[in-house]
Amino acid sequence: MRKSRALCLAAVLAVSVLAICGNQATVVRQAGARWKPEFANSPFRTWYEQQHDREGWSCCDRSDAHPAYDAYIRRGKWYVPIDGAHHEIRPHQLLDGPNPTGHAVVWYDGAGDHVTIFCFAPGPLY
Repeated sequence: MRKSRALCLAAVLAVSVLAICGNQATVVRQAGARWKPEFANSPFRTWYEQQHDREGWSCCDRSDAHPAYDAYIRRGKWYVPIDGAHHEIRPHQLLDGPNPTGHAVVWYDGAGDHVTIFCFAPGPLY
């Protein structure tokens, strides 16, 4: 079941409070949002939080964002290699609009044969 954006924002607030208090938390797993350390303090954090798939679901609620340096297009479709498997990006997962990060980004959960992709933002050159 998908969680509301409010829960994601609660987790972001928890990260902010920890940072203000001087704690060295690297990952907060409250309310379903899971920030990898490199994204928790990213200058693009607001951009990550605001992303929604084409069906309107928040990308932040469900999974981590991961750099997708090896994403590619074949026959007009995007693919992202994850754990050795090449996953096709479905039309509703493809994000519109600019990507300020300098690289493609994929939001997914799972590993191996059990990967669920929620969102994909092509890099800035596409």
